[in-house]
Amino acid sequence: MKEKNEAFPNGLEAAFLVIFLFVAEYLIYAVLIDLKAFSDVNPRDMGGVVAVLGNGILFTALLHYKGLSYKSLFHSSEYSVAATVGTLSFPILCLIPALTLGMWVTTSALMWLFPMSHWQEMMFESMTSNGVVSIITVCILAPILEEMLFRGILLRSFLCQYSRTASIFGSAALFGIAHLNIYQFAVGFVIGLVQAGIVMAFA
Repeated sequence: MKEKNEAFPNGLEAAFLVIFLFVAEYLIYAVLIDLKAFSDVNPRDMGGVVAVLGNGILFTALLHYKGLSYKSLFHSSEYSVAATVGTLSFPILCLIPALTLGMWVTTSALMWLFPMSHWQEMMFESMTSNGVVSIITVCILAPILEEMLFRGILLRSFLCQYSRTASIFGSAALFGIAHLNIYQFAVGFVIGLVQAGIVMAFA
């Protein structure tokens, strides 16, 4: 399937899409709060549900607009999935400990330089709550949808318009900004760079 509208979004359009994502999540949250069906859901778990729905709506709309299939989105390489996974699995596994340590050091340094407010502490506590809904949405579904949106669509579009370096750094910066706080921005930016590099290796 040939992709339509390959040059959408550009950098400015992508920034507006991130703003649209914030607005959509706010509206979804307001609607869910008003629905009696969600009255028994722990408010701490609502953030994950809202993130999944917001990212899902935006991603689905962009996928349809660009005429992409899930198959072409996930693996557009000329090499087989088995060959790609077999080649990259070991390097990625070796990278995980260093990446985890790097994120911990970065977050610790930022928290020392910019101590969290009580509201921020409550927000992070809610994201790491042990509720089943929270685990499924925050730890599994939301990251998958974010990856499909930021690397699957935004990075792909940037590569049609900008240099590889600008595309990787631009998509990583937007990924960090989408988390709306300096702590997750730093971690999201680094993760975005690494994941974009992996995507380039898959291409």
